[in-house]
Amino acid sequence: MVEKNLLTISKKELEHIVEISKGDAFRAAVEQLEVHLLQIAIVKCRGNQTLTAETLGLNRGTLRKKLKHHGMMH
Repeated sequence: MVEKNLLTISKKELEHIVEISKGDAFRAAVEQLEVHLLQIAIVKCRGNQTLTAETLGLNRGTLRKKLKHHGMMH
């Protein structure tokens, strides 16, 4: 079951994303959200990538690609 209001992004933060992203605001906002979700899940799962992938509903390989893409691989 997914809780409502898991994350709140302020209007000011969204305006900043739109301002700096030069026509790519949606992708930039999604990327920022993805980074936050990955960080939270990794901490919650104490760095266990298999558990993190399961928690996020991702394949472990997909998780590793996302971590590498965002410079989060150790």
